Amino acid sequence: MPGDRRELEDALAALGESEQRFREMADSAPVLIWMAAPDTLCTFFNRGWLEFTGRTMAEELGNGWVEGVHPDDRDRFLAVYLGAFEQRHPFDTEYRLRRADGEYRWLIDRAVPLYRGGAFSGYIGTCIDVHERRQASDRMARLQAVTARLARSSTQTEVAGAVVHEGAAALGAQAGWIALLTEDESALEMVASVGYEPELAEAYSTLPMSLVNPTVDAVRHARAVWLASADEVAASYPDLDQDYRRTGFEAMAIVPLMAGGRAVGILALNFEARRSFDSGDRGLLATMAGQCGQALERARLYDEREDRARAARVLEHVGDGVFQVDQEGRITTWNRAAQNITGVSAEQALGKHLTELWTTWEQVAPRIEIALEPIAEGRREALPLEVDGREHWLAISGVSAGESTVYAFRDVTESHALEEARRDFLATASHELRTPLAAVYGAAQTLRKHHLEVSQGDVLLEMIARESERLAGILDDLLVATRLDTGTMKLSIGHCDGRRLVEEIVALEREAVTAEFELAVVADEETPEVACDQERLRQVLMNLVENAIKYSPGGGRVEIALHEHDGRVRFSVADEGLGIPQNEQERVFEKFYRLDPRLARGVGGTGLGLYISRELVERMQGSISVESEPGKGSTFHVDLPVAGPVTS
Repeated sequence: MPGDRRELEDALAALGESEQRFREMADSAPVLIWMAAPDTLCTFFNRGWLEFTGRTMAEELGNGWVEGVHPDDRDRFLAVYLGAFEQRHPFDTEYRLRRADGEYRWLIDRAVPLYRGGAFSGYIGTCIDVHERRQASDRMARLQAVTARLARSSTQTEVAGAVVHEGAAALGAQAGWIALLTEDESALEMVASVGYEPELAEAYSTLPMSLVNPTVDAVRHARAVWLASADEVAASYPDLDQDYRRTGFEAMAIVPLMAGGRAVGILALNFEARRSFDSGDRGLLATMAGQCGQALERARLYDEREDRARAARVLEHVGDGVFQVDQEGRITTWNRAAQNITGVSAEQALGKHLTELWTTWEQVAPRIEIALEPIAEGRREALPLEVDGREHWLAISGVSAGESTVYAFRDVTESHALEEARRDFLATASHELRTPLAAVYGAAQTLRKHHLEVSQGDVLLEMIARESERLAGILDDLLVATRLDTGTMKLSIGHCDGRRLVEEIVALEREAVTAEFELAVVADEETPEVACDQERLRQVLMNLVENAIKYSPGGGRVEIALHEHDGRVRFSVADEGLGIPQNEQERVFEKFYRLDPRLARGVGGTGLGLYISRELVERMQGSISVESEPGKGSTFHVDLPVAGPVTS
């Protein structure tokens, strides 16, 4: 047994010498080395490890080393570590370990299982600091992420949001924001932010460029501002000291956003801990700011293009004509409504001088009000402008737009014509009313002041009755027109014997006309009944017959024809009178329109008769039209539905 004991002592001595040599070698190795027993508890850390962490061997042994692993990496690393012990296979992983100065550094940890005499005896691992390489990789990934997000961003808000989120994440900032100069460059306005409390975000929303602070300086001098702590902020900007400390932030980084060779905004990050910004940090943020500046310029151009496109779409759908002219008076914009109103296409208008388009432009231009900015209510005078020989009455106004002028106009040709017709109507109506009133008044005064023979009195009374009927007719036209306009006119549609109605009208009119007129009825042997309001049809036909007589100053034949036409019943009233010019044949059915508004031919009337006739016929599901040749007379046609069979 003494021999065996001696061999054991020699083996232990050799093992001790071997472990000592291993520890000496491990302490001199340029890497961090650790060893752990089969129960996962660490039994050794080399000098490099202890110097890196700034902790003692006693603090690190067992599970003490776990305290130095970054909280965000701890669970993931322990899962790999403990899983390797269960499987007893090598592992290779990365995590952050706290250095003696408090900074977390990325390490790559490679470990292999140990065996002695065939039995598992634990693990040995080596760690290498790969922080710079990992940061470079992360920065590249962040830049790629920013590039990808910017490729999907089209508006300035989307661009700013993408950059500020990725920038804060890349440098580990707790908050960040992007602001852009206003159009007048008097202030910076926030367009995106991350990580700020609402009150602080509100305080950063607008910064006047007159302030003295690092954000404004970054834009004013087009250079980055790097402040590692609140103390540095206080030293550089004493007036900000208390306010900045209340935010809870320490370090800040502010980089100008450049576009077109000038600073147009800032990218700013805030950190809750002191921060020394190395060249990698500065390079990454500067690159992001450069990408952001270029993307913002593209987004600005995109926004302007979209604004122009939206404005063009709006202009194409507004009812008013809109056109823009440059300083020389040449047309640069011409919308669809302008084309529809004037009949001039955009291709024909663009590039032309206004005087080429409107021959009367120079005469009316001084009367157009030009505002310095758009106003809710402006004065629009109706002016006559001639295009290709056609007169348009346009209510037009303009707004100065820098080196150009924008005009908006509305076609008031119809309303102008209606207003003229209204004025003519008032003049005519006053004449039409005054004439019978004068006759009635004169007859009444004569009856009151003079003792007349019975026969003379009868003549005057007959005149009063006749002129009163005439007055009643005028007032009735006004009342019917009003009821038609307001929709209160009610019609009673039934069956009507058209031939009988025509014969009654002709018989009545024969008693009233002079011998110069011949009234005739021309009708088919059998004419179907008409679906209509009989009294309103009587009113229409009476008006047409009276017009035929009135506009035939030389007398002649007035014929009322009745026959079936294309499945409808047609009433035609023809005369041999003055006729109607071709260009006025549609207008005779307009309200207040008269062929002789100045009574040059001595033909009176309110200008309501044909308007009322058209409205009544259309409400009876019919139509009215005219054929005429000046000097040869006119024929008015009224087409109405055939009455259906009577049902019980």
